Amino acid sequence: MNENTLTRQSPLHALIASASFPAGELQAERAKCVGLCDQSLLEKWGLRGSGAAAWLASQGIDVPDSIYASNSLSEGGLIVRVGDDEFFLEAASTEQSLAVLRTALPERAGCTAIPREEATFLLTGHRSRELLAQTCGHPLADSPAGKLVFTRVAGVSCGVLPQRGDETIVYRLWLDPSFAIYLWETLLEIALELGGGAIESV
Repeated sequence: MNENTLTRQSPLHALIASASFPAGELQAERAKCVGLCDQSLLEKWGLRGSGAAAWLASQGIDVPDSIYASNSLSEGGLIVRVGDDEFFLEAASTEQSLAVLRTALPERAGCTAIPREEATFLLTGHRSRELLAQTCGHPLADSPAGKLVFTRVAGVSCGVLPQRGDETIVYRLWLDPSFAIYLWETLLEIALELGGGAIESV
């Protein structure tokens, strides 16, 4: 267990700790229909400054060319360009740490690393678009994979990133952790109505 998993806690900690998740085939069925997964424990960092793109490229990272575009990190996880000189990075698992990037950043790189505390939800399955259509005015079904969209989901401001899954598009949501419980309960209620529900992992 790395330092990140010891210090970071999901805003849904109490809910998740008391939840009963399905296993095996039932979890797989939920994930294929519409699964809601909390990934808030994933380590997240921002990088901001005129030297950010150049420094990231010097670390072997495939830097997104355009604002709101995303790329995968070589060891998993992703990077999103959220401004001309600002980037958002998220680890792929709770075992992965971005500490190498943080510690490698020199003082005169022309950029600053900023810890990010957003809650992260993942929506999976072929009915996830139906769930989002009920809660979001933006036509996410028409949004290209890998392109971040800022919108409201059930009234909560979110960054939504459509991503290509094994069989269908999955949606990664980032939001202020103070709204995490409300949005989780709202989305979970709809997911259950659609034949899905909460899943522990993807």
